[in-house]
Amino acid sequence: MDMALLAVLAAVLRGWHLGRQSVWLDEFFSAAYVDRPSLLQCLRDQRVENWEMVPFYYALQYGWAQIVGAHPLSLRCLSVLMGVACVPVIFWLGWRSAGRWGGWVAAGCLALSPLQIFHAQGLRPYALVALLGLLSMGALLQYSESGRRRWFWANAVANILLLWTHLFTVFLLLPQGLHLLLTRRVPRRARVSWFLIHGLMLLPVLLWVATIRVIPDPGLRPPSLPEFATALLAGDTGPVRSVLHAPGIREAFQSSPVLNGLMEASVLSQWALTILFGLAVLAMAARGAWRLRTARAAAPDGGPPARDTLLLLAWCVLPPMALFLLAQAWSPRCFAERYFIYSLPALYLLAGVAAASMRHAAPRIAFTAALLLALAFQTVLAVALPMRTDFLGVARLLKTEAAPDDAVLVPDYNVRRVLAFNMGPSSIRLADNQDTLPAFRDSLEHVIAKAEPTWLIVSHEAEQAEIANRLKALLAERKIPCSEAVFPGMQTLFVYRFTPRAAQ
Repeated sequence: MDMALLAVLAAVLRGWHLGRQSVWLDEFFSAAYVDRPSLLQCLRDQRVENWEMVPFYYALQYGWAQIVGAHPLSLRCLSVLMGVACVPVIFWLGWRSAGRWGGWVAAGCLALSPLQIFHAQGLRPYALVALLGLLSMGALLQYSESGRRRWFWANAVANILLLWTHLFTVFLLLPQGLHLLLTRRVPRRARVSWFLIHGLMLLPVLLWVATIRVIPDPGLRPPSLPEFATALLAGDTGPVRSVLHAPGIREAFQSSPVLNGLMEASVLSQWALTILFGLAVLAMAARGAWRLRTARAAAPDGGPPARDTLLLLAWCVLPPMALFLLAQAWSPRCFAERYFIYSLPALYLLAGVAAASMRHAAPRIAFTAALLLALAFQTVLAVALPMRTDFLGVARLLKTEAAPDDAVLVPDYNVRRVLAFNMGPSSIRLADNQDTLPAFRDSLEHVIAKAEPTWLIVSHEAEQAEIANRLKALLAERKIPCSEAVFPGMQTLFVYRFTPRAAQ
């Protein structure tokens, strides 16, 4: 019954306002190609833009589109199903490690997580990554305890699907390999087989990686250790944090005492989560070390409780740490919460085991209530705020107020085509302006001189913001009225409308 209620809660949160979610740039890279006549053509066409991704999720998405249709709402339901399916799996893992209370806390954290909700509404592979990660680790735990071959092969199958769902899931093999090396109950032959099979699995993935054309990320700095700790312990708040600092939302919150109070409360709840999850990790690390030490006389690896605790800690820490080091050595973009979304369930499980291990009911209830309430507050903000870029809002404004012969200028190529995708069939035509942004900035004088009703749509990014500021300065200089509409989200969009006097 507990699991069913949590699954219903997860389904409601992941289905909330599902039809109002705009397709943003990364989602466009796959959603725009699911209408291709064959899977091979779909994967081939999208890889030009989705060059860093492996194809398993996108093959599933293509097959799903053939069944339910290519509308974004229909496509999002696939991720919703995967996100909800994570709940019974983590409940079972928590119950297995710490009884009913442990399962309830772990599943509650996953159900309420804004990060898990965001990606369970998305057209990207991260909900599938989280599900396959849980299945893989669950199979490994079952195999190391029972020794049954079916669990060995279930783990291998889940891992190969993970490797072909997202490249960074390769780091999940680190805690799994360490667990097998330290678990004496697993026969040596089985351990050798596991490493050999997974080594062979990596060969075709490496060939795929060799075909990737890496695009450098100039100007970005690697994450710091405090940022690593925040991402690890408060990664669930990542989407809310990014949106609260977006232009438009930030100003609105700061201008209202009530909204400003909510922003401050959001920061406090983030710190609360960091402290509570941090305490759970430290407590379980101490508990695992103690059990390993005291039980070593009976079992060289400390027995099942110590093994499970150490595996949860390795699962929680090693993949994010590997990505952090990769970001330092190669590309800063390698470190983001979504890239280790398969490790965050270990954090929920550690919290569940820590809560269930408390001997007295009062601290156990207080810890659980504080943790879930802090997450719930972040979830309320995530549900209330515009999390994705609001292309649908811009499309509604244009369809309502723009005339078919108005000039609608969108100087950024990606913003223009994603907006066109979200608009769907429409009499409003976006000007096919292929100028570079600097050239477009310099041509604003010519745009104003055309003396026709004009719309300009830009994002808050530096070069486009410069275009908007230059436009407003020129219009103010000529005393031409201009209206501005702000559509906040993780990429805030600004819509300017003006009519030069010759056309008025």
